[in-house]
Amino acid sequence: MTKTVLLVSTDYPPLAGTNTRRLESFARYLPDYGWKPLVLTLAVEDMALIESSWQGDGAVDTVRIKSPGLQASVRRLRGQRPHRTGSASPGVEGASTADRVAGESIAKRVAGSLWSRLVAAERALYVPDPRRLWSRAASRAAVRLAATQQIDAVVTSSPPFSAHFVGMHMQRRLGTPWIADFRDLWVGRPYRTLPYHWQHRLDRIYEARVIRHLDHLVLASPGWLPLFEQRYGTDLIDKTTVITNGFDADKLDAVQSGSHAAAGRSGSVPITIVYTGALHDGESPWPLIRAIARVAEQMGAQHVSDRLRLRLIGPGASDWEDLRAFMKQRGLAAVVEFLGTLSHAECLAEQQRADVLLILSAPPHEETIRGKSFEYMAAGKPILALLPARSTQAEILTPSRLATIVQHGDVDASAEIIGGYLRHGVTPVEPDWAYIRRFERRELTSELAAVLDRCIGVARQAQTESAQRLHGASSRQTSD
Repeated sequence: MTKTVLLVSTDYPPLAGTNTRRLESFARYLPDYGWKPLVLTLAVEDMALIESSWQGDGAVDTVRIKSPGLQASVRRLRGQRPHRTGSASPGVEGASTADRVAGESIAKRVAGSLWSRLVAAERALYVPDPRRLWSRAASRAAVRLAATQQIDAVVTSSPPFSAHFVGMHMQRRLGTPWIADFRDLWVGRPYRTLPYHWQHRLDRIYEARVIRHLDHLVLASPGWLPLFEQRYGTDLIDKTTVITNGFDADKLDAVQSGSHAAAGRSGSVPITIVYTGALHDGESPWPLIRAIARVAEQMGAQHVSDRLRLRLIGPGASDWEDLRAFMKQRGLAAVVEFLGTLSHAECLAEQQRADVLLILSAPPHEETIRGKSFEYMAAGKPILALLPARSTQAEILTPSRLATIVQHGDVDASAEIIGGYLRHGVTPVEPDWAYIRRFERRELTSELAAVLDRCIGVARQAQTESAQRLHGASSRQTSD
């Protein structure tokens, strides 16, 4: 018999970014394992950036809830529509900051300043995140849905962390088995900042409350297990499952067939290094940039400019104006290309055309596994990974036989690798496909289905035992 699971998160297509892939793949493949998905997510008009290729929700039943939050309300009042990937828009990098500022009117600059203050105010008002108001509206919607159809379990996925309040509400109100999926750390997440000390205290209280009430915890990284065990005890580990992110073989097959035809470049000159993903402090490209500059000092800027391309794809490139100036001063402006945020399909195609795929992960992310890692491995291309050598990310990549791992920040070692590419070409790799296929999203979804089956089995057993106790008590009273 098919069972229904409510999947809850604001990070769901068409929202652009790798965060949406996890829940989207669960929704797509759960029917293969006897579970019908019902998705509760954010209204499209409240998303800042959406996939240019999105055509609709397809076969998955999806309920979208508008956010009562300040940012969303102001956007609606101003008639703002979501930007699409690849379009020239705020938050989608293309022109330099100087070019954008020169083209802006004073009114637009004032509006931008006011918007920044609004964002800061919302961050200060709501803990654990500005989606708190959305989670309240979603909680009410979830109860209404449960009144019209059978919902056997609920899965909430974070961030945003306030999504878990929806699952806790359903569990308390209706007794629905609840699985909390942590795609990222909540308390102690690297580079996550809160404006005030009291917010950090409340943050810890909220996470502890979620952990105390959930029926099962799913973590996207095995590196977080010791941290949760230390915080909440060994009993939590008994009801915790690690389900990493992965890759979608069906999408990769489609991209590979198209990208080979589109990739008209022959040979490997210039050598192309591709990075897809966010470009913020935790993914700083500076160590690699300095390494390229050092190689240029040895080989000549023109030689490097002719033979190397670094294509950086993702949000955050507008924060790196000093990086552009650094390369321009050294005659290396042609080496680095900022493409801004592209659609998922375009990112996969870029990965297929690359000679080397790049991972950037600064030392605070020792236990984090970058979502792009699995699509990189599935592409079967050499991977240059600048990250903490003793990290969960390194442990995941090493068995694939694809990765050259360099300590993030080690400019000398990075320069040696880049120099080797330019002198001798990129060394061919022999992927361990048996290992890599373990991360296919259809297979990973089977692990979530097993968790769901286990949770409703425990819930039904508890209901049966409770009914038996009530029946026994009633029988004793009758006999008395």
